[in-house]
Amino acid sequence: MTAHAPADRLVLEEFRLSDGASHADADRALAAADPSGVPLLTSIADERDVASVRRVGARSAPEGDTIDRATFGDLVSRWGAVHTYRPRIAEGSLARPTSYRLAVTESGINDTDPTLVDPGPGREAPPSPDAAPAGLLWIGAPRDTHAGLLVVIGDGETAADTSWPLSLGKTLGVRIYRGHART
Repeated sequence: MTAHAPADRLVLEEFRLSDGASHADADRALAAADPSGVPLLTSIADERDVASVRRVGARSAPEGDTIDRATFGDLVSRWGAVHTYRPRIAEGSLARPTSYRLAVTESGINDTDPTLVDPGPGREAPPSPDAAPAGLLWIGAPRDTHAGLLVVIGDGETAADTSWPLSLGKTLGVRIYRGHART
């Protein structure tokens, strides 16, 4: 079963934890600042680089997109810009995922001729028989530019899996994060 609620935008905030800051403390601060978002996500390239991503409803004012940064106190050494995305897909199951992954880039053009990329009805690749359905899937295109992509996946796999290609992410300008459900 899938939970459907209208989403106006997906909001991403990337920030850097201070030296000695605990990920658990930062996740608790994030939960206090925004209990409805995805748990704190940690970069696979540098564990001090973390991210917050959440789905914002259609009736919410854009001024409220920034999480309450005061909640973090001195846990954060540097805040990045707030990025907003138009949801292409914003679906989630009723069961909460146990792990999350985020890939984000400012590369790639989104506004292409759909006839060039759409295979048409009945021409989609069949799903793999081994594939388990994702518990959460958010895909967004930036609201203020034609280039970029945000993909968030929540599933039951372990977030400790380090098989994501770090070198490929660096080469292509893709930032990859992982996280797990709050305990």
